Amino acid sequence: MNTHAEANGEWPSLRYAWFVVIVLMTLYIFSFIDRMIIALLVAPIKEDLVLTDTDIGLLHGLAFALFYTFMGVFIARLADNWNRTKLVAIGVLLWGLATAACGLAGSFATLFIARIFVGIGEASLSPAAYSMISDYFPPEKRARAMSVYTSGIYFGVGAALVFGGIVIGLVERIGLLELPVLGSIKAWQAVFFVVGLPGVLFFVIVKLFVREPVRREVSATPPTFAAFRAYFTTRRKLYLGHYIGFAFMVLYSYSFSAWTPAVITRGYGLTPAESGLWLGLVILLSAPSGIMVGSVLSQRLHETYGRGAVLHVGVIAAFTGIVPGVLFPLATNVWVALGLMGITQFLISLPFGVAPAALHEVTPNQFRGQVIAIYLFFINIIGLGTGPMIVGLITDYGFRDEGAVGYSLLVMALVFLPLSGFILSRARATFRDYQDADIK
Repeated sequence: MNTHAEANGEWPSLRYAWFVVIVLMTLYIFSFIDRMIIALLVAPIKEDLVLTDTDIGLLHGLAFALFYTFMGVFIARLADNWNRTKLVAIGVLLWGLATAACGLAGSFATLFIARIFVGIGEASLSPAAYSMISDYFPPEKRARAMSVYTSGIYFGVGAALVFGGIVIGLVERIGLLELPVLGSIKAWQAVFFVVGLPGVLFFVIVKLFVREPVRREVSATPPTFAAFRAYFTTRRKLYLGHYIGFAFMVLYSYSFSAWTPAVITRGYGLTPAESGLWLGLVILLSAPSGIMVGSVLSQRLHETYGRGAVLHVGVIAAFTGIVPGVLFPLATNVWVALGLMGITQFLISLPFGVAPAALHEVTPNQFRGQVIAIYLFFINIIGLGTGPMIVGLITDYGFRDEGAVGYSLLVMALVFLPLSGFILSRARATFRDYQDADIK
């Protein structure tokens, strides 16, 4: 770790750079376990707190996404101007403790508040992480490094389902747990404690082993908010096509992740532990594979589409994902349904490893955190904030039958995947033809 060499223009050693990527990816996995574990706990939380599917959609999506996205924009200013390693360390400690606090909730309101703080803590990670990766790797190696980091999303979702299912199975066999001070706690509460408290350990790891890299590719424009606003305003067409197109794909993706465990348990009679295990394994196999294939596909298409290659991968993912997305809710056999879910997950994962790298290709260093934060704002306020809730609303007020949640997901695939593909197809040329003297 030669900081003097870095200050004089040399890149850090690839071994250490990849070590940092693995640490950041592990934190991303941990963040998604904490974010997604509620999907496996729908039945006991609904029963104990007397909630509807719409309430669960709000807790899973809006409670988390609202503050994750709004705070993310302000935290990104810190990522562009402050020590990113400290920002990540503080964030992981906050969201871990907030997840554990979800296990103390005794009502919809208290669980909603705890989920808000999970969102605030997690908002610190990605703007800082993507910015750090850009300063650890030269441009030609960034897409692969960012794909590895982004694969943490799907490792996290899969691990949340597998690990959560195992923990639920173990805790349910034990029954009520007696803890000092807290007294008797139920299985779903214990799960939140188990997945949240490792945040303290991760805080220590980041503080001890991850160092702040030297900032690179900084243009002469000062990193003030006024400068960023002027920069972004003149290039809004460039960014908005990317943001909105991927946001609609994420809307479907988050709906899929939030409600497929319920599809399995309600439609095929599996327990939460069984559905978590099998669906988690499917996602662990299919989604990271999609991320890596998408990275390779983007590199192959770069000669034809230039900077628009990533958006072309998004077009492919959106339109090909429609068919399995429509078929899996119609399957009468659980194994056929799981297979089609795996194909769906593989396809809709294709572009998300390289989507942030495309933004970094067209953005100077001192604005990257904020550009990524707005990207995260769009995909999370539209995707996570509304997707799971829309599914709950369709199920509660459209079909009026919780067993029809699979058909609600079918509707989502028919509406939002074509919309995503259309917007991204229109945005390709803007990215391909973009030139900026500040980006070397």
